[in-house]
Amino acid sequence: MTVSAVIPTWNRRGLLESILEDLRAQTLPPSEVIVVDNGSTDGSAEAAENAGASVIRLGTNKGFSYAVNRGIAASAGEWVAILNNDVRLGPDWIERLLPTADSECWFVSGKLMRAGGSGILDGSFDLLCR
Repeated sequence: MTVSAVIPTWNRRGLLESILEDLRAQTLPPSEVIVVDNGSTDGSAEAAENAGASVIRLGTNKGFSYAVNRGIAASAGEWVAILNNDVRLGPDWIERLLPTADSECWFVSGKLMRAGGSGILDGSFDLLCR
């Protein structure tokens, strides 16, 4: 199975560089990384290109949903990983998550942990309300 990573971003170059590093370090890397830039002025688009990502430049901030949908439309993978630019991924995130996906499911998610290494789940309601 192939995975396309889609990352919407707007003026968060440092965070974007971190998530791109995490994707490069995956034991099962994505087949493509697509960054959708909402008109950043901090060099985010250029940093993404330098890291090997495909970049869709929107020119202005069209918002998260619009950017995600543009990235999904441009993706070629069987699965799409939609990632906020502020998440950090363990090196085996895709390798551990992908086997849970099958023809009967349309959505899988890893644990969302609170930042700071506290070991506390964060955002579980988002998962439960689905």
